[in-house]
Amino acid sequence: MKQRVLTLVLPIRSETTELEAIRKNLRDLGDEILSGQTQRFESIEKLHFFSCGVLEEKNGSHPCLLVELSFDGSARDFVRQFVAHKREALDRILAHCDGYPGADAKPGEVIRFLKKGRHRNQAVYLGTPGRSVRQITLEERGLRGALAEALQETSGSAMSREERWRRAVATVSKKKSEQTERPFLPAPRRPLRVRSNPASPLYRARVRAALPLLAWIAFWLAGVGAALMLARKPWHAIPVVAVPAALAATAAALVFLRSPRRLKARARLSVSWVALREFAGTALWLVPLGGLVVAAFELPWQSDWLDAALFWGVSFGLAIIPVLLAGALVFVLVGGHAAVASALVAAGMLAWRSRVSPSALAEIGLTALASAVVVALLVGLYAIALRRREIDRVIWDEDEDIDRIAEVARRECAQYQSHLISETEVESGRLRMATLRAVLRTVDLLARYWFNLGHLAGIPSIHFARFLVLPERRSLVFLSNYDDRFDDYLGQFASVWGVTATWGNTVQVVDGRPLGFPRPYLLVFDGARRENLFKRYSRASQLESLIWYSAYPDLSVAEIERATALRECMSQPIEDHSTGFLADLRRWWRPPLDEAALAALIEAL
Repeated sequence: MKQRVLTLVLPIRSETTELEAIRKNLRDLGDEILSGQTQRFESIEKLHFFSCGVLEEKNGSHPCLLVELSFDGSARDFVRQFVAHKREALDRILAHCDGYPGADAKPGEVIRFLKKGRHRNQAVYLGTPGRSVRQITLEERGLRGALAEALQETSGSAMSREERWRRAVATVSKKKSEQTERPFLPAPRRPLRVRSNPASPLYRARVRAALPLLAWIAFWLAGVGAALMLARKPWHAIPVVAVPAALAATAAALVFLRSPRRLKARARLSVSWVALREFAGTALWLVPLGGLVVAAFELPWQSDWLDAALFWGVSFGLAIIPVLLAGALVFVLVGGHAAVASALVAAGMLAWRSRVSPSALAEIGLTALASAVVVALLVGLYAIALRRREIDRVIWDEDEDIDRIAEVARRECAQYQSHLISETEVESGRLRMATLRAVLRTVDLLARYWFNLGHLAGIPSIHFARFLVLPERRSLVFLSNYDDRFDDYLGQFASVWGVTATWGNTVQVVDGRPLGFPRPYLLVFDGARRENLFKRYSRASQLESLIWYSAYPDLSVAEIERATALRECMSQPIEDHSTGFLADLRRWWRPPLDEAALAALIEAL
């Protein structure tokens, strides 16, 4: 089940001036939710995290209510369930929002109101992707302790590790089946964690195992394709398939004839069948090799065609590389797919207008060199403009407001997990806004396809996090649900380049003066590495989490990852040392637990 996030930015009515009264109302409701006295959110089984905060008036815009929702499944079904189960809490939370239909409104009107306040997230990070609330809280909570207890029961028995592990898995599965409403599934049909990730060791192992197979397929297609495309007549390519097949059949016949005659005919045929299969495997390598031989003999008759194909390939490659570099630069700074499309069209037109001659190749080379110079010039101008802004920046170095810090940090030590709401103002100018959007676009792509294994840049402490750019307020909002304390959390990210690249585009306005993030160098260097200034700047931008709910407040990201890994081990087969292509394919798709892996796993428990 896919995890999703929903962020609502709802303006507070203009006639409402008592923001402190609104905060007090939401703070009291948050205390009730945190203590479990009323409004128990456990009834919404798909809800991971829920929070509310108030954004004060900024740049002429009205104050807003910020609502954060992290859940499983589709947004439409979740919002309907949320409105149906928590209407009383919603009426209390949204009572001062502009346009809210009120407590007497129908559920459909409330849903339409929430839909209008939905705001797009520029970047989203999931610490435990692919895991539902039910999987985390019911199916895998306490799994390590249960396995350790089951293994302890057989510690003195005379049985192998394999047998001990199987018995422990059966015991835990039976226990989980009795505790949950539906049978516990120790053998999921798919991996429980994200696997298509180059950062995953298992993914890289599968790629390395698949490379020989892919190389053989490419070699086979290249050999056969070359023979079929370059042959002057179709029957010239017949030897590519016929000769290896004939050799395999002849070899099998010779094995049959040379086998001892005292054997029965069935035994002789069985031996010949084994020989045929072995020679057929060898023949599969002879097919592409024969195709390349046929193509080599046919090449003298195909020189014009070969020259044309070579020219088209070289010209297209020389033309498309610099244009794609320029298109990628525009794409990063501006966004949209038009840059990549225009690069492809430009490269195609350049290759189409060229002629098959050395002068044309020289012309293409000069065009590629000119394009590369233009790209370097654009990058240099951007770096100069960025550096000038960094040098002119006034750094935040104000005294900390102890009373304000105590107010915004009042929920941080209430449980193991903590919550953070931060709003900073984007520095003036189009360059800063374009750079910030480009950085967030990069962060979002990395979070989706690289950092989806339970850690962000090697730091396993964030459950859910998101960035929002509010153009009407010209501000950057950051929301995070993380483990441990604020100082430890920020200290871990002080050396991450993305932190400096993101908040280096923002400032804090104090008494009309824009005071900036610790001074970066060329966007990604320095900055947050000045850890003390970085933490003070973050505290100054922090807002109070008036309402915050977590479905599993006592679990860390590392514990959730460990439980999921154990459950995956419970579903893995035991190594049976079988041979053959199908056995190798099964091992590639679902790696088994061998003796060494079982020993390490049992020792860790």
